[in-house]
Amino acid sequence: MSENGKWISTVTLSGDATIWEVDTGTELCTLISFIDGGWAVVDPEGRYDVSSPDVKGVHWVMDMTPIALDEFKDKYYDPGLLAKKLGFSNEQPRTVPPLSEIKLPPKSTITVSEDGTSAQVLIESRGGGGIGTYEVLLNGAIIQEGAAPPGAETHRFTLDLRPHASRLLPKEMLDAGKENTLEVFATNEARSLKKGEPAGLPPSETPIQPPSLFILTAGVSDYQGTSQDLLFAAKDAIDFGKAMQYVGGKLIPEDRVHVTILASDKEANGHEGATKANIEKALKEIAAKATVSDTVIVYLSGHGRSPLGGDADYFFLTADAGTIDLEAAESRRVATLSGLEIAQRLNAIAANRKVLILDTCASGAVADDLTKRRQVSSDVRRAWERMQDRSGVYILAGSSADNVSYEASNFSQGLLTYSLLEPLNKVDPAILEGAEDGSLYIGIVRWFESTERRVGELVRELQLGGIQQPEFKTRSRSRSFPVGRLEKSDVGRIPIEQPKPIILLREFEDENREDRIGLTQALDSALRGFSARGGSVAYWPSVREHPSALGLVGSYRAAEDRVFVEAILQRFELADGRIERRTVARFAIEGTRGELEDLAKRIVEEARRRS
Repeated sequence: MSENGKWISTVTLSGDATIWEVDTGTELCTLISFIDGGWAVVDPEGRYDVSSPDVKGVHWVMDMTPIALDEFKDKYYDPGLLAKKLGFSNEQPRTVPPLSEIKLPPKSTITVSEDGTSAQVLIESRGGGGIGTYEVLLNGAIIQEGAAPPGAETHRFTLDLRPHASRLLPKEMLDAGKENTLEVFATNEARSLKKGEPAGLPPSETPIQPPSLFILTAGVSDYQGTSQDLLFAAKDAIDFGKAMQYVGGKLIPEDRVHVTILASDKEANGHEGATKANIEKALKEIAAKATVSDTVIVYLSGHGRSPLGGDADYFFLTADAGTIDLEAAESRRVATLSGLEIAQRLNAIAANRKVLILDTCASGAVADDLTKRRQVSSDVRRAWERMQDRSGVYILAGSSADNVSYEASNFSQGLLTYSLLEPLNKVDPAILEGAEDGSLYIGIVRWFESTERRVGELVRELQLGGIQQPEFKTRSRSRSFPVGRLEKSDVGRIPIEQPKPIILLREFEDENREDRIGLTQALDSALRGFSARGGSVAYWPSVREHPSALGLVGSYRAAEDRVFVEAILQRFELADGRIERRTVARFAIEGTRGELEDLAKRIVEEARRRS
């Protein structure tokens, strides 16, 4: 029985736990744990959430036919389901079709020609479910998609594999005894269930080419207008691109490391802007050059939204966005990159190893209490999953619920980017894997798993409720691969921002509890200047109190042109669930009304020194 008396849990001999609502006797959901540490949550309506997309231990039975959990993904996958069912989320469980109305997905059969240049595909309806849409994937990336005629019970087509020969992996890049994977995923006519069937294709006989590393980073800090501007997104893209240039150049010859940095910032940074046209141009250039033996890393930082205008896809806001209405389809077309567009651009790249990193802010809203839990919507997380399904890439996606949480660290960097760069700076053994020649390289899986953990640690340390735990998504049974190399002598070679004191501004008033000379406003401007990129403090303008921060408050006396200030520096501390203030320093400074800006700067500098 739960402490509040609302729920009761019953446990089976196999360890499954079902949660019931006491007042009504309603079954809410069942928690299933697996011996490998994985878990699943399912509810009677068919919704589910899982610890990873590779969970294989759960299935439904329909007409005596087992239906794997991932066949329900398009309509029934519901991230954060347990919190929603128990009322701990501000979202409701997603609306799903009744299970009683669900029909079986069709069966697909793939027959590959003897010479491997074509394949015959037969899709057959099962149990009256009909045939809806289909996708053909080669090694995890979509190469063809379509739909069966309405009402069709069978659908046949011939797949010409010759245009995709460059995507076939040679024997050296496949696991022992494995072939290239050709898959057909087809939905029932209602498009509520989707089932996949695989076939093997022999290894390519084309000699493997020396590998290259292609890196595209795009960050947007300066949007049209100022309401959505960010401090660190463009800088993070520059920092990440430079870091990958260095570690990549230690893994393979520097002339095979190709880095494109797009950064939209108010400050002149010497880089082209992260507009939609520039991003698409860079991706097309990579597609024209990359071969199957290459590695491609795409990094995007800025605003990312889902849904927009009723479209549940994910949208990365390029530098073209700003004051335009993104609810309008035409505006989204010209100012955003949708998840579908990102997947299509990545699918056009023949490289077998592709990585997508999303460090984005989900909202332009302002939060005044950073400790309060604010979740990134399930629509965003489902959109990430769809991108991975369509492109087969490795995805590390992090998001915050609002602007302030996105940049509310004392590192002058987004938390995800800081957590990516920190282990490179330290040459952390946790992300390094050994090669056959005894050297150490940065393994993509270890690196991303370390980043997931580190963001969680920083969120807890800084008590930031609006940061989403990053999600690392890979293809089923994916293995790690190197993306860079480091040696012990590289400690400190990758620069990262050092922690800075966080200062929150409260009112400065005269003896009449007024601020007739505007000192508080002058201090706000000074703090914004000190907290700009490369500044010496972190400043959260909209936040009044936070347990990781210092408060700056005070009073002043104005006599003719002179201003006498008494400033107090207070530390916010969490005690018994409440935030309390403790004075850590007092100091006096004087100046003139005519030089109020200079006085404010001296107050901030003294507060920083005493912090």
